[in-house]
This record gives sequence, C-alpha cells and structure tokens, in this order.
Amino acid sequence: MIPASIRNNNPGAQEPGQSSKKFGSTSFETLRWQGPDGKPKTNRIATFPTPQHGAAAMFDLLERKYTGKLLKDGIATWCGSYWSGEYAASVEKSCGISGGQILTKELVRSAEHAIPLAMAMAKVEAGRDFPMDKDGWDDAHRMAFSEQLAPAPSAENDVPFQKPEGRLREVIASYTKIGAGISVPAVPAAYTTSVANAQSWQGVGDQIAGMVKWAVSSPLALGILVATAALLALPKLLGGKS
Repeated sequence: MIPASIRNNNPGAQEPGQSSKKFGSTSFETLRWQGPDGKPKTNRIATFPTPQHGAAAMFDLLERKYTGKLLKDGIATWCGSYWSGEYAASVEKSCGISGGQILTKELVRSAEHAIPLAMAMAKVEAGRDFPMDKDGWDDAHRMAFSEQLAPAPSAENDVPFQKPEGRLREVIASYTKIGAGISVPAVPAAYTTSVANAQSWQGVGDQIAGMVKWAVSSPLALGILVATAALLALPKLLGGKS
C-alpha cells in the first residue's frame, strides 16, 4: 500500500489549511487508523497537484506556525504528540539539527538547513524516503519563498491560487454529488466560462438572469444558482481581484 503522504503528494502529511490552499490543495483524504490506546482515530490529509507543491506548503507552514519553537516541541505539535520522541530523534539523526535547537525563520528560509529537515520529517511520515529528488526539493523551497516557480493559473490549472471558475466547478460538483440520483439539467457551458469575460455589471447581470431561467426547472439548481451568483459578483466587488 502506498503511504498516505506519497499518494497525496504531501511530504509532511499536513492537514488542509491556509498553507495547503495557498499551494494548490483543493481536496483531502480522510484517514482512519488505530491510536496507541487501541481506539479508532481519523484525520484529514491535504492532497496536492504535485510533490513540489506539497513540499512548498510544508515549508510555508513551518515558517508560519513553528518558528520560535524548539525542534522537539515543534515535532510534537506537528505529529499530534504521537510517538513524538521517536519522531524527533529520527529527524535529529537524519538532518543534524538538535531537538533542543530553536527553529528560526532564517533556518527555515535557508535551503541548506530546511531541505534536510523537511526530508527527514517526510521520511518519518512515509516510513521511507519520500520519492522526490534534490532538484524537486530545491524547486519546492524556491516556490515557497519566492513564488517564481508557481505555475500561472489557467482554466485547467488554478494552482497555486484558485480562480473563481475553479470555485464554481467545486460548487457544481458538490451539489451534483449531494443530488445523486436526482434528475438535474446539465449546466450550460455559458455559465462555466471565465468571469474575466464579464466586462461590466450588465454582463454579470445577463449571466445571472440566464441562470435564473435554468434554475426554475429544478429545486437543486436553485442552490447552485445562489452559490454561483455570489462567485460571479465577487470579482466586481473586489475590483476584479480573485
């Protein structure tokens, strides 16, 4: 079985949150396992488009939430205190950073020190070396702190900052899943085109008006209409920024 961190392109096995969303995660996997006390446990692990994006999110999270802590204390928080002693000892042995050393922003932003640390943590999370070469880790570190390698968003690729069209697709997919088995009319292609083509409030109004007519045919469609109308109006309210 492929370890969860590897199959989700998530070297740090981090949960969904600010850092994961920043670097392209729009979904997650729910893991079910047995804790040391024998009781069933669950947690969520964010899914990333590439290992580099997952590693970039890991560096971002380390800087945002873990700098200023001793390494051993940060590790305990990172793993939820499960086997934290063994985790910290393994990381210390692999990367050479003492468990009693404070994680500083300078350390996390230094590729020389942060990459071995992240690789050591990823090895513990996967139970084996994470399958990404040194060049991939270098790319991820640069992506985390310079954004020079983040791909440009497009209709097919919203990474790393999701566009309104992407959020619209998620809303439609969510309602479609909820209404499985219910006859729902197909979403007209005109309603999933880029909101960047709307040049004025009149243009947005025309789109919404057309969707109202579509919504009349199905109660389920009304829910999609409400969410979609809000997404179409948002760029106008924020001056076109998404």
